[in-house]
Amino acid sequence: KTIGNRNIVALEECFLKNLSEKIVRVSVSTLMFEMYLLKENGDLLGKNAKEEYEDYCRRYLSDMRYVKSLFEIYPCLERMLMEVVENASNNYSLLLERLIADNNLIAEKFNSGKEMGEVEKVESSGSDSHKKGNSVFVISWSNGKKIVYKPHSLKTETAFRNFQDYISRHCKLKAKEFTILNRGTYGWEEFIEYQTCKSKDEVKKYYYRVGMLIFCTYLLNVNDIHTENLIASGEYPVIIDSETIMGNKRGKNKKRAIEKVYDQINESVLNSGILPLYKYAQNGKGIDMSATNGKEGDVYPILVPILQDVGLSTMHYEYQYPIRKKGNNCVSLNGKMMKPGWYVHSICEGFGDAY
Repeated sequence: KTIGNRNIVALEECFLKNLSEKIVRVSVSTLMFEMYLLKENGDLLGKNAKEEYEDYCRRYLSDMRYVKSLFEIYPCLERMLMEVVENASNNYSLLLERLIADNNLIAEKFNSGKEMGEVEKVESSGSDSHKKGNSVFVISWSNGKKIVYKPHSLKTETAFRNFQDYISRHCKLKAKEFTILNRGTYGWEEFIEYQTCKSKDEVKKYYYRVGMLIFCTYLLNVNDIHTENLIASGEYPVIIDSETIMGNKRGKNKKRAIEKVYDQINESVLNSGILPLYKYAQNGKGIDMSATNGKEGDVYPILVPILQDVGLSTMHYEYQYPIRKKGNNCVSLNGKMMKPGWYVHSICEGFGDAY
């Protein structure tokens, strides 16, 4: 009653989309193999691969006796699918319960006490899921605001924000302020939009703040701040995933040369992943996975299985080198990427002031 029917519809649409994607990921390899066997035996009807695929979906996958026979052959597939459905149902029900319970708190914290309006869209963020499929959701409201739901405590995020604020009080520029509502075992957070800078002065300010951020992460031994964990929001770099704040120091009882090299890196400003650092290095080649660099179109030097001939009876996996997609981590000026190497002085100035 509190949340409204329109909000339920938005949640249902996201649930069905997310659930269907998870079901496909779990079952696609098995179903491809079974379709291949039927094709080899001449049991699929159709003049071409597309018609054969449609016949398999229509005659076989719509037949509950066939589905039950698959589960008898692949009992682990049945168990995995049941877990996917149960976990997704529980997680979305929990999200709805928390939306209803926190309706007034969200309005007070994110909209100055005014009603938020209707939930127009709910999106699974695509980030890593944990603890039986729990994942982050982005909720869009009819008043134009976006709020991020995180299924874990935001105590770390709040502490890191406060720490950044303390450091920035002694610097020339302040860190970006955004709203966090920690509810103990979960929380709500203001959505950080990617924005391009409008002037070179804003770019310089951005990289000055990057220097401040490097110092904060260096002091706390933060790691794994890669391309997906930082948003360039105009002149502000913002870390959006604080899972690896306050990392542990690794033991130094190492003998191999490569281990000693990594020890030195882990004790340096490179450890956080904010500064350019190449990963997946092979034969002198790698890809920059850092939070401040990396461009669309880079080719990863590792082979991964990619589905081919989707929607045909010849569906199969091929190993390919994936191509990097455009991210929201690189600062830009009127749409053009501004590389960190061009603003080393600003980075060093921000780091020095924070230090």
